[in-house]
Amino acid sequence: MWATIADVQPLVLAFAGPLTEYLNGVLDEELKYNARNREEVTLRIWTDAFRMDWSGPLERLPCSPCLRDVDFACIRTKTMYNTVMAYFGKCWRSVQRSDYCNATFALANSGNWTKDLSLCDTDAAALRNLWLEDLAPFLEYPIALAYAAVFGGHYELLRYLVREKGVVVADFGYLHRLGRGGFAMDVAAKYGHLAVLQLLHDGGASSCTTAAMDDAAMNGHLDVVQWLQQHRTEGCSPNVLDWVVMNGDTAIVRFLQVKYNVAFSPEALQHAASRPDLDIVKQLHYVWHAPCTTATMDEAALAGNLAIVEFLHRHRTEGCTARAMDNAAFDGSVDVVRFLHEHRSEGCTTLAIDAAARRGHLSVVEFLTNHRSEGCTVHAMDRAAHRGRENVVRYLHEHRTEGCTTRAIDWAASAGHLSIVRFLLTHRSEGFTFRGIYWAAEYDHRDYPAILALLLSHDTTKVHTAAAVARALRLGDRKTFDALAAAGCISDDVDVDAIDWRLPRRGDAIQDDPATGGYSCADADEDEEYFRFPRFFDKFLTKGM
Repeated sequence: MWATIADVQPLVLAFAGPLTEYLNGVLDEELKYNARNREEVTLRIWTDAFRMDWSGPLERLPCSPCLRDVDFACIRTKTMYNTVMAYFGKCWRSVQRSDYCNATFALANSGNWTKDLSLCDTDAAALRNLWLEDLAPFLEYPIALAYAAVFGGHYELLRYLVREKGVVVADFGYLHRLGRGGFAMDVAAKYGHLAVLQLLHDGGASSCTTAAMDDAAMNGHLDVVQWLQQHRTEGCSPNVLDWVVMNGDTAIVRFLQVKYNVAFSPEALQHAASRPDLDIVKQLHYVWHAPCTTATMDEAALAGNLAIVEFLHRHRTEGCTARAMDNAAFDGSVDVVRFLHEHRSEGCTTLAIDAAARRGHLSVVEFLTNHRSEGCTVHAMDRAAHRGRENVVRYLHEHRTEGCTTRAIDWAASAGHLSIVRFLLTHRSEGFTFRGIYWAAEYDHRDYPAILALLLSHDTTKVHTAAAVARALRLGDRKTFDALAAAGCISDDVDVDAIDWRLPRRGDAIQDDPATGGYSCADADEDEEYFRFPRFFDKFLTKGM
């Protein structure tokens, strides 16, 4: 039959749901292993099969990701539910659980929260369809079950609990659920559960804040936003538009502008510029006339969004700061660095090469060296050595004059970078300290023994060796002490049995005494993510890395 209507098959499939599209090969490209929306498409196919009560074998469906409670809630019949449970009994999947307390709380921190009811995501089918025989074990905890109904949008269940089990929604305050707590009406609004929201309102619930409209708006629930505007007085937050626009939902933006006279802040464009979505940036500029600051182009540069940087340069007048090129250098976006160099006048700081070297972006280091005059600091080679960027270390040595400090070898030793330690010992004169020896002795795998031997051979005065031994003794670090002893660093007059050996904490092993003004093998910028925040940038600009 299907083959006889080949001419109209495309038209039929254009109106088909995800399951029909999948069974006819329409979604093959979207289900390839590396497809961007593969998981989302797979979930749509499964939930469509649930809603249609599909009688085919579930083995024909694409291998499913972890189905969530909202997915299991799409099941409509016991037949499908039993089929699904039988299928997942054969196919391992992690099913999440949610815990609820059978008591009411006015605020998040009021009362003692206890786990009275634990529900699996698969229970959502029974909750949504009000299968009382399956819910029987849970009904002795009616308040906890009502909380689950609010979170899951199970209107019929909540109404049943109010009418038959004496649940009073007016008493609902803060609902506890691991990772997703919130006030009752805020929760219902956030997930778009309008019927549940109305029931709570009609039942006298007052636990509602501006988060209700904020979250509903950000999640695209226009009907909820409209209802809240008509029936509640909490309103929304002043900056709600900054986040709503990220979803491209113009209807909600216009509604909030008209009803609440809210406006965009400069952060809207800044947020948009940090994402690879030029259309949102254009919409904010052309349609909403959003305000802008120099932070917008700075943020776009940090994200490596060349198209957005170019757009802002041509269509906005705010410009940027030197942080833009510094950001682009940190990100490794040589194209953005080049554009800013050729079209902007703000320049950069020494942080640009320092950051690029730290991250191993040799092409950026080369460009900045050849085209900019700001230079760098010793942090460039120090941090490149720390992170094993040998090509960058060599380039900095051959093409720049800033040099490094003892941190370079010490840090390279702490991270096990033998070739870098050897290169620096051969070509640089800054040397190392007892820290390099101590950190190399901490480990006995990879290249650490070779690094230790190399450093000991270069410590001709044995001053650093003695200091490393003293450190191990002071900390009671038996493992490092034994490694140093095995390397011939310990004199015979050390009474090993008299030492108070203990298992040192990692902080003890790497931190120096504050009085020495020294440094550890995990300095302040060890976490790269911290480097992305302006307050951390400011710290580096004033104090260095």
